[in-house]
Amino acid sequence: MFQHLAAREPFTDLGLRAELLQRLNELKGVDIPEGKLALRPSFRLFLLEEDHNRELLAETLTWFRHCWDARETA
Repeated sequence: MFQHLAAREPFTDLGLRAELLQRLNELKGVDIPEGKLALRPSFRLFLLEEDHNRELLAETLTWFRHCWDARETA
């Protein structure tokens, strides 16, 4: 995931990719190391069985979409 985002605005910015990593790591059971910011890490989908994790992922995807849409107006 991060590998593909690194070539696409606005996520060519390492800081935005790091924030995405941080947001994903807030999900219980997810621990993606910073060294994976140039790779394609994953996490087990069964972690989304927890309501809290689904809510956090939805918030993260909303944030991602906001960042993506903002690039068009910049």
